[in-house]
Amino acid sequence: MKKISLIFILNIFLLVLFACNNNTVLTRLDTPKNIVVDKNHITFDKVQYAEKYIINLNGVNHTINTNEFTINEEGEFIVRIKASAEGYLDSLLTEDIFVTVKFLNYPDNIRIENNRIVYDLVIGADSYNIKINDTIYNTAKDIIPYLEEGEYKIQIQSVSKTFVDSKYSPILSIVISGDEYLHTKHQYRYSFKSEFDLPLYH
Repeated sequence: MKKISLIFILNIFLLVLFACNNNTVLTRLDTPKNIVVDKNHITFDKVQYAEKYIINLNGVNHTINTNEFTINEEGEFIVRIKASAEGYLDSLLTEDIFVTVKFLNYPDNIRIENNRIVYDLVIGADSYNIKINDTIYNTAKDIIPYLEEGEYKIQIQSVSKTFVDSKYSPILSIVISGDEYLHTKHQYRYSFKSEFDLPLYH
């Protein structure tokens, strides 16, 4: 009789425990914050207890295990993010984030004219990195050198604050000979206030 009573009490205990577990209210994770978009790269703050994140890209979900994501194709995107973990309710989705991704091309038609490097401009580029024999000059920050007599290997990269920078162009190998370099014994001092034109030598 005692044995039957113990079994009955144990069953009641298990039923109560099961009922309590079923009535447990799950905690909802926080929504990711401080979202930063840098060209095609998205970062955000980690969410406490989150095991993964769902990146919704134009309605398509991408699951990641870290708090950063890179978009590898061109286009216009609506991005929303939520945190997820076992034993928790998924966070609410973030508000819509509008992202435009464009990959720049490197400049074409790179050539030397009057001992200076010239090339076709690229739409969307803010400046260009010009690599001359492994030294890099940025057109927005540096003075691009006048090429004197010698051998040069030249590559150019399109750079943007908004779009993805291009790769460097293929290496252009050139030789500037003495015949192409301008020599003169004359020296001139010239400024914006000068009232004469500089002579041209051919």
